[in-house]
Amino acid sequence: IETLDGFKFRVKDGWLMFRPSGTEPVLRIYSEAPETWSHIEGMLFALYPDVAVWMGR
Repeated sequence: IETLDGFKFRVKDGWLMFRPSGTEPVLRIYSEAPETWSHIEGMLFALYPDVAVWMGR
């Protein structure tokens, strides 16, 4: 896990990054994987509890 600007989770075949916007009250989500959206969606749901703790929710 890299935490420089947010949280970047690396997995075997891709990555997923959560970071707060510097200009808006939103959480930005970036990802890259060779698979379809369902693969990214699976990573999102798996990591949501950790991100919620980081966000204080």
